Amino acid sequence: MKKILLHTCLGLTLCSTLSAQSYSEIFSKLAAAEAIELEAYLKTNPDADEKIKTIEYLLKAYEMTGNTERIISLNQELFDDIGSGTAANLYYLNRTTISLFNLKFNSGDRAGAKKIIDNARKKAEGHPSAARFQEDLSIFELALKRPKKGDIMEIKFTSLQGKKVDLATMKGNVVLVSFWSPDCVTTNERLPRMLKTYKKYHAQGFKIIGIPVDKNPDKTKVETFIKDKDIPWPQYFDSKGIKSDLAVKYGVTEEDCPMLVLIGQDGTVVDASFSRFRIEETVKRHLPK
Repeated sequence: MKKILLHTCLGLTLCSTLSAQSYSEIFSKLAAAEAIELEAYLKTNPDADEKIKTIEYLLKAYEMTGNTERIISLNQELFDDIGSGTAANLYYLNRTTISLFNLKFNSGDRAGAKKIIDNARKKAEGHPSAARFQEDLSIFELALKRPKKGDIMEIKFTSLQGKKVDLATMKGNVVLVSFWSPDCVTTNERLPRMLKTYKKYHAQGFKIIGIPVDKNPDKTKVETFIKDKDIPWPQYFDSKGIKSDLAVKYGVTEEDCPMLVLIGQDGTVVDASFSRFRIEETVKRHLPK
């Protein structure tokens, strides 16, 4: 009887300890323990046939524990061991390139992210599937052009309305740069919010610059849309649509449209990733107090 009671108490204590931990804490501890064993295996078997698989499991473990530094070094190790030319394993080259690019890019290291793409291009040279791989990499190169916080955008043109527009002369104002298309559903959904925000805060120094980026640019269609919707802000147009000078310069693709970039009073980008549902809130936060 005493043994049963003792086991019951121990069981209750164990359950209580486990229940006090969150799901993520439990798996993080398990992942940390797994990582220790896998690291030991790699250390004693540096040339093992299962090296790539082992590193893959290690990466998953470190993703659970949040060890970004080791994730980068392991991906770099994989990248270096993949080979080049006809000997390159494009499957792993693609995976490690994407992982390293995202890690560098999301940390703000755009120079490091660009270097990853350049090195991946060199590794793929001479491979039978190099052309397709190189084409896929161009998507990441576009991302490097997109405005980020702290950047200074250079936008200067004569608008459809015949007015000179120069972003550099708008310091002291909050300026929303809108890459849009009259055929885009999201553009049409967000327009009422933009019009409302513009009318409400224009007198306080809020301005908008419109940059149409249609796949099949049609000046008449853009002008008709602007007139029908009573859009008051200046619009850029160079008849190239999604391949317009400004769209190419800032890495805008069809998938990005509509894209919003907010310029602060000092002339630098203050936000390039806010939701279309939070336009007014985001603008108001950066207006002169």
